[in-house]
Amino acid sequence: MTGTSDGLLRLVNDVHFAFARLFTHRAADYGLTRAHWRVMARLYRHNGLTQTELSTAIAMARSPLGKVIDRLEESGLVERRLDPDDRRVKRLHLTPKADPLVAPARELSDGIEAKALSAIPKHRHDELLTDLNAIRTVLIQELEQES
Repeated sequence: MTGTSDGLLRLVNDVHFAFARLFTHRAADYGLTRAHWRVMARLYRHNGLTQTELSTAIAMARSPLGKVIDRLEESGLVERRLDPDDRRVKRLHLTPKADPLVAPARELSDGIEAKALSAIPKHRHDELLTDLNAIRTVLIQELEQES
């Protein structure tokens, strides 16, 4: 390790935790947490996913994801609908009640990301994101080999 006492895993975890807490603090007026927003943002782009598909897409374990979905459903922001081709499968859909929350939540998330990236020179932003994507790809491949 060069010049730091924290390794990659610890740093990534700390960044994620700080991002989540800051988002939840700033989104309190909307009643959203970072976990809520992760679900809503993915469904906004890909409405109709199953819980398993969503779990994989946002890298959240099924059990805690189920609790987040339950809360969003209780709030009227998400609904489970039977799949027309397979009645055993339920698909997740944002409701119209979620529409007014999407833009402000996106702005909050983008603002926190911009603030975080302001810690490093602008010319390194793409490099950082490319490197993190490469690390994610390697780890997902490892996970898939173990499954």
